[in-house]
Amino acid sequence: MQANGLSETAADYLIERALMPTAGGYVWRSDPRQTLPTPIRGTEEQYLNVLGAIQAPTLAIFAEPATPYLTGADADRRLAALRPQQLVRLPGSHHLHLEDAAPVAALIEAFLGAASA
Repeated sequence: MQANGLSETAADYLIERALMPTAGGYVWRSDPRQTLPTPIRGTEEQYLNVLGAIQAPTLAIFAEPATPYLTGADADRRLAALRPQQLVRLPGSHHLHLEDAAPVAALIEAFLGAASA
């Protein structure tokens, strides 16, 4: 929690997901690839092209305050390229879907319900 600012709620969910019962108790399981740098990096222009090519209705849910790795002009540029049908900012962090799942789930459910109508 101290290393990356996780709330206790988010940490509890992540721990529950990572622990696997075994005959002797529990073992920690994780995908070591998650700690490696992405092997293929795109340019900002490539990211904007991919986002701009999306034609499907899109819901973008952002944590507020913004995450430190996508803020300000970069986020605004990517949102403009994506042209989300709906943009919502919710209080929380990168793990806002774990910290307060109900509002996130309600937004997704409403968006999918409207998209299928």
